[in-house]
Amino acid sequence: MDEQKNGEPMPKRRRRAEAQQKAFEAFEQSQQTENFNQPASPVHPEPPHSEVRKAVPEFEEETLWKDEFNDDEDEMPQIRKKRKKGGSGGLTVLISVLVLIIILLVLGWVVFPQEREELFRQIGIISTPAPTVTPTAAPTAVPTPEPTATLVPTPVPTPTPKPTDVPTPVPTPSPTATPKPTPTPTQVPTPSPVPTPTPSPTPSPTPVPTPTPSPTPVPTPTPSPTPVPTPTPSPTPVPYRAERAAAVEETLPETLITGSYVLADGEKTEWTGSEKVSMGDPEKYTDQGGVLTFRGGPLRQNAAYGTVEVQDETLSVVRGVRTTKLDNQYTGFGYGSQPLIVKWYKNIREMMNINPESRDTKAMKEVIAPSADGKIYFYDLDTQAPSRPPIDIGLPMDVTASVNPYGYPLLYVGQTGDEAADYEGVIGMRIYNLINQKLIGFKTSKELEAQSKNSQITSSALVESDSDTLVYTSQNGMLYTVDMNTQFDLENAEISIDPKAAAYAYETNIRNGKPGIVGSPAAYGDYAYFGDMAGMVQCVDMTTLKTVWAVDLGDSVIATPSIECEADGSVSLYTGTAIAKNERSNQVRLVKMDALTGEIRWEYQTEMKGKYSSKSAQEGMYAGLMASALIGEGEISDLVVFNVNRLELDKNNLSAVVFALDKKTGAEVWNQPLDVESVSSPIGLYQTDGKSYIVMGDDNGTLRLMDGFSGVTISTVNLGSPIKASPAAYGNQIVVGTTGGLLYFVELK
Repeated sequence: MDEQKNGEPMPKRRRRAEAQQKAFEAFEQSQQTENFNQPASPVHPEPPHSEVRKAVPEFEEETLWKDEFNDDEDEMPQIRKKRKKGGSGGLTVLISVLVLIIILLVLGWVVFPQEREELFRQIGIISTPAPTVTPTAAPTAVPTPEPTATLVPTPVPTPTPKPTDVPTPVPTPSPTATPKPTPTPTQVPTPSPVPTPTPSPTPSPTPVPTPTPSPTPVPTPTPSPTPVPTPTPSPTPVPYRAERAAAVEETLPETLITGSYVLADGEKTEWTGSEKVSMGDPEKYTDQGGVLTFRGGPLRQNAAYGTVEVQDETLSVVRGVRTTKLDNQYTGFGYGSQPLIVKWYKNIREMMNINPESRDTKAMKEVIAPSADGKIYFYDLDTQAPSRPPIDIGLPMDVTASVNPYGYPLLYVGQTGDEAADYEGVIGMRIYNLINQKLIGFKTSKELEAQSKNSQITSSALVESDSDTLVYTSQNGMLYTVDMNTQFDLENAEISIDPKAAAYAYETNIRNGKPGIVGSPAAYGDYAYFGDMAGMVQCVDMTTLKTVWAVDLGDSVIATPSIECEADGSVSLYTGTAIAKNERSNQVRLVKMDALTGEIRWEYQTEMKGKYSSKSAQEGMYAGLMASALIGEGEISDLVVFNVNRLELDKNNLSAVVFALDKKTGAEVWNQPLDVESVSSPIGLYQTDGKSYIVMGDDNGTLRLMDGFSGVTISTVNLGSPIKASPAAYGNQIVVGTTGGLLYFVELK
């Protein structure tokens, strides 16, 4: 990968060979400590590129990179919760057996003392000869050499016949007058029968101290339960707790917001919130499996699910499916569009109107893609065939839909237009029952009290499951929270809603401040985060709909912000500016903010200016940051990646440039000019060993595969028309649409 495969200039890299070597060594060490419990994987010709991958405990790695990519059949969470855990009976039997063994040992100890002592003698726990020999040898001078001979164990056994003859004559003359104790020590070591009588007089006192080793068998009952604690992973489910947000002096909302209000049923009201809205653990948002909203989940970090297995490092088109045209004008997939990829729960899939051949497929994944031609398309990811008929709205939709993350068969989708050639409709947020594809809810975005008359909903909604609240924004300048009041009868396959909407609106004193929210809201804990055309980034409490903090970045903030919860407990927000409000060329600001206080942690200004174009502005395309940031993982877990549009490389060359910045410092690690404009949000694909790839599109219709560590383009494939939409991926399978009306299925090989 020392050379680009598309003829483009090499990326500007600041990582050197020494860093690469250190990276490899550190990465190998982290691999040894992480122990993924995986089967042996094929050896790769190149070592991993980076030292930056953070060590992840084994159970976390398994959850992140394996369990989440499980293609087994699942059912709705309620049904899963009914399954009971087993295994306590085996433990009871084991304890009973141990108690019985201990009782038998105690009985044997008391009832059979002679056998106990004989057993101890054989195994060497007690030895009566040693204590008795030393006292008898002391009073008599003659026996003293004999103990020295007996101390050598090996020679004594071989000359056993001779010692028996020699000692007998010696003791008879002199020891006859002396007591019997002297013969006993000499006969004890050699013959086994003689020691048996001697323990009766003397050992009776001596064994009393010797049984002190009896505590040694005590460990036998206790070590057996030690295997039970092996399920130590039980402490891992630490309850998720989100941090509280609060403004500091420089981020107080009243410095920028002159007034705010809440609309309920279209009228201003004093709002306190009926039920607490808090997003909860963001990692659980995709428990169902797949890409369920724009950029995957509430933190808006990435639009890829699972891991990849890469051999050739090439992109290959599997199939392209053609959509239709509306009024011979609207077609394809534009900026803000991204497919969803949903692995439905088995029992939910079986009640839907999915084609039988797809419905009966194990772990079937469904692609859902709204199009500018006014239709919502449904495809089987594995066969690329339609999984059911499209929903025909008849009005343009350059948007990303979203589905209920809890598994309810509900689809939420906005609109970008309310008129066609011979048809004028309504515009707002639509809710569809995916059991039968019927419209069951609608909330208009044409609000009389809105700060903007642009009623497009280009955001992709989020769903807070505990309170059953839908959260989204509109270009009318409002943040909506909708209490859905969902009722789902699983047994009878019936679902209904009773939506109650509240909308937060505000007025600002920012000069030339243009109201309107183009991007989608990100969410963390109790708070929603978004930027607007006036250049303001806000944090709003989703329950009270009151602003917590607000910051002016100086020019329009169009891209959907990305949030990361860091290991030290801090919460960071990444975003940047687009050259729109000021309508003149300028540097683009890329910033990292403290999501809890609004303080700017670091700022990166591009050396190259963003070029403003009034013609492109009429189409909603601007220089600067239009795409959402990619929060790096694996070997690029220290990087955040931005795709910045239309920078002036020189007087005659405008190009998008991809920047990889250090998360901690904001320092540039590498940049990659694309030699073409691009507003497509990059996605990150990762192998189980942390190796990273970046996939994104551009206005030349090129879908490119880049090395995440260095920024080098590895493989490209041309899809025939501009790729302004963002791709989504499930494992090695990538789906992306073009403005030419084709939805492409691409494989990373």
